[in-house]
Amino acid sequence: ALGTANQIVGMNSGGTANEYKTFSATNGASVTHAANSVVISTVFNPTVQTLTDGATITWNVTNGGNAVVTLAGTGRTLSITNPVAGYTYTVRIIQGSGGSKTITTWPTNTRWPNGTAITLSTTAGDYDVVVFYYDGSQFLATFQNDFS
Repeated sequence: ALGTANQIVGMNSGGTANEYKTFSATNGASVTHAANSVVISTVFNPTVQTLTDGATITWNVTNGGNAVVTLAGTGRTLSITNPVAGYTYTVRIIQGSGGSKTITTWPTNTRWPNGTAITLSTTAGDYDVVVFYYDGSQFLATFQNDFS
């Protein structure tokens, strides 16, 4: 019997016979198929993920292209992993208790308007929004700061 939509032929768990396997996509992946081919690609995942503050804040954009982080210290590094050329990523940075928290190192190859990185707001509870457009080799960053 032939398979149905979203099925491909695979081996059963015992390795003794072919069977149809259903495939689907989640977490920013897209699966398309046609006669004699299956294409797996990434798509933008708009999930807002809460990032963990620390000396290095790592943002895996595969898990969500939007993020929020509350800073609890100064001199932080923001690292973005798994960016896709042509995608835009947005992070909301909240000043933690006491305010005046900083990110001093931004993702490698980040370019800012007029060459000047954002100066984060300083009041506890206020937040700033930074948007990164990734062109395949560098992040072009824009920002709006001091939301209260």
